[in-house]
Amino acid sequence: MLKKEIISVDQIGSNSLDIYKYTIDQGNPGPTVYIQASVHGAELQGNLVIKNLINTLKSKVVFGKIVLIPLANPFASSQKIGTYTFGRFNPVTGDNWNRNYHDVAKKEKEGTIGYIDFKKFVNENQSNSVEEIKYNFKSTLKDTLQKFRETQDSFGISDNKDLFTTLQLLASEADIVLDLHTGPIATRYLYAPQYLKEKSKDLNFPFTLLIDHEFAGAMDEATFYPWVRLKEELEIAGIAFENTFESYTVELGSEEIIDSKAADIDTANILNFLKARSVINESATIDKTAQVFCHISDYQTYRATRSGLCEYLIAPGMSFKKGDLLMRIYQFDNLDLEVEKQQHDILAVTDGIVINHNHSSNIKKGMDLLQCFKA
Repeated sequence: MLKKEIISVDQIGSNSLDIYKYTIDQGNPGPTVYIQASVHGAELQGNLVIKNLINTLKSKVVFGKIVLIPLANPFASSQKIGTYTFGRFNPVTGDNWNRNYHDVAKKEKEGTIGYIDFKKFVNENQSNSVEEIKYNFKSTLKDTLQKFRETQDSFGISDNKDLFTTLQLLASEADIVLDLHTGPIATRYLYAPQYLKEKSKDLNFPFTLLIDHEFAGAMDEATFYPWVRLKEELEIAGIAFENTFESYTVELGSEEIIDSKAADIDTANILNFLKARSVINESATIDKTAQVFCHISDYQTYRATRSGLCEYLIAPGMSFKKGDLLMRIYQFDNLDLEVEKQQHDILAVTDGIVINHNHSSNIKKGMDLLQCFKA
């Protein structure tokens, strides 16, 4: 059964900005899966994948519940400057849209309104089964987020927190969260917490960036970090607990474009992931890919040492060796000099793999140009 719900998340003038929540729930027991796309308004591919998933899953037997939200940030999606979508940052506050979720597990605030009191929760659940603990913790997550929103009502909740605590509430019942994004000009890759390295392989992505078990403002961290804290606190109390919660940021290529053929592959990979989690009982046909893992500490960013026009010479997904030419910056105030003095070469500091690069060749000094895995 497919259900559609319209949720108002913002206003412009007197008009409501809405998101569309699609829920597939056939009443069969199983995990809850939450999938959203386009928190960054220019990152479009995930919406096509959600469309494919809904159209495929409508005719499948589904165990548990799947919640899907395309175009999760309608204000960001509507921010056009000419033909370009200014969708990564809030144009009002300047903040990165995906750094505005609420840290309900913040240690310094523990037990205050809008923050989980882990010690109290552990004390109240010591004699419960693992499944009861999970159920009660989801209720605590939801209640904590609702109370945080209530504390903002007196003076008005901020533009950022309004949308993102709404999305967190929608994901609070989930066992699995997939936050669909893209890079600027990018290959396909995942962000996964270190404890999910092995499980992340079921998504069949060529590159996975392993992140630390901490909160830095993004959706994946906002959803997995409370479960990491819960496991820590339960183990301090001598209670064994396997953290089965999963949350990934899924990077589906490049921004500002959709590709239906690539979306078919992306969809098949997610369907096979859902099969591995016993959400569906049918597999999709996929080509198994070789997988490379990199810790966040070995994720390197090359920045512009000067302004000019930059030519990117190695495509995302391709490897390189130390000393290889990665980029060339051309400047135009010295065309009267020899050719060698009209350009600046950026060479690889180490071996690596290009993951993404800036979508623009028109650059200024200090700008991020290229990100790579250190090999």
